[in-house]
Amino acid sequence: MSRKWIGPYTILRKQGEHNSLIRPDVKGKKRLVHVNNLKRCYSAAENVRYETIIDTTDADIMGKEK
Repeated sequence: MSRKWIGPYTILRKQGEHNSLIRPDVKGKKRLVHVNNLKRCYSAAENVRYETIIDTTDADIMGKEK
């Protein structure tokens, strides 16, 4: 049975090469964890505005000659 991942947590600071201090959990205790026990959280950012920039100055992109 594999371990269930919980979080996300915020890393407050690195302590040494292999340990990190993470933001206090619900109990208010800071936790020092080894990097092997951390997993990157990939979540969609909320309230982020994305801009699409289309460069139309290079006509060759559109398959046209300059």
